[in-house]
Amino acid sequence: MTTPLQDWDDLHLSNYQWVSQLIDSDSAQWNVSLLRQLFTPNQIFMWKTLHNAIPVKVRIFKHDNSENQLSVLCNTQQPEDVDHLFLHFPFAQAIWRYFFPQHYTSIVQHSTVLSWIQTWQSKDSYINIFNTADQIHVTLCIIHHIWKLRCRVIFSSTNLNRNTVIHHVNSYIAFHHLGNPSVNSMSINRSICVLNLPWKPPPPGHLKINIDASFNKVSLLDGIGIITRNHAGLYVMGK
Repeated sequence: MTTPLQDWDDLHLSNYQWVSQLIDSDSAQWNVSLLRQLFTPNQIFMWKTLHNAIPVKVRIFKHDNSENQLSVLCNTQQPEDVDHLFLHFPFAQAIWRYFFPQHYTSIVQHSTVLSWIQTWQSKDSYINIFNTADQIHVTLCIIHHIWKLRCRVIFSSTNLNRNTVIHHVNSYIAFHHLGNPSVNSMSINRSICVLNLPWKPPPPGHLKINIDASFNKVSLLDGIGIITRNHAGLYVMGK
């Protein structure tokens, strides 16, 4: 993007126009296979968000001023639009507070998602397109998973649990080896129990297997380690 975006309609005049080249000229439909090769699902979803193409209730019922436009996920009686769902919805704000505790206030102070994304074009912004690629990657993932959980709550009666989003985002971060400093610096309360027990070797000709595990009740992530040693304490195998 070479110029700041002023409104949704400005996107049609921006550098996003090149995406139109991804339309199959024969069928006049999106070249889905090519899109999947070039963009991640998070990027495609964010592109839809920027074009106000997400089927939130305000968009679906734009000609209906009844209660159909109200968000069913909270009790604030607010219309469900993109800005409410991803920025002002208390559930979403809890997610931003978890992953970006140092920048949470500045994130939710934006009135629209578009105005927040505009700030990414500034090198002085804590999230910018020049040197914080991992943070943008994580941000797109968070927005996408908020939407996916919202759909499961509405259509599958899934419980609205922030730990579900946190778990999926943390798994995504670990899988893609994202070194996001804000995410890595999160402070999580942990209950630590240390047992100072000396290791006792097994009888000669036998192997001893030791197992240790941990679980984080906030992120819902767990880990396990296994090590096998002989009677001399020498490593045999592990995982």
